[in-house]
Amino acid sequence: MQEDLQAKSLEPIEDCPRSDMMFGWIEPKQDKNSSKCLVYILAIMVIQGSILLVLANIFLRARTPDFEIGSVKVRNLKYGNSSAPSFNFTLVTQVTVENTNFGEFRFDKSTGTVWCGSEVVGLMKIPKGIAQARATEKMKFL
Repeated sequence: MQEDLQAKSLEPIEDCPRSDMMFGWIEPKQDKNSSKCLVYILAIMVIQGSILLVLANIFLRARTPDFEIGSVKVRNLKYGNSSAPSFNFTLVTQVTVENTNFGEFRFDKSTGTVWCGSEVVGLMKIPKGIAQARATEKMKFL
């Protein structure tokens, strides 16, 4: 019994490792760089997208096309100087549609009016058409 109470000396470690160490996988420590890399890539994409939107707003702004009357010719002019003055004539006009946008401009059929003072004295029918991108469309009307 006395042997049981005495302290035993420490024995050297066994040559054979424990079973869980022998067959277990060694898991390497993961660096946090992979998650940081994803955040950096997403941040760069957001910054590039915002820069593209700002540049698109500055340079690709949609503008209203310019409509101009190029020339007007008067045909069959008839007028009277009696107590009730009157006139009758035909106008031949050339209208240009200048599209400064990077996309085509489509317009539906419409009507144009000619005014003399506060009275409408003429009508013209504008057909449906397309003004190509960065081009000028010329039309003649009677």
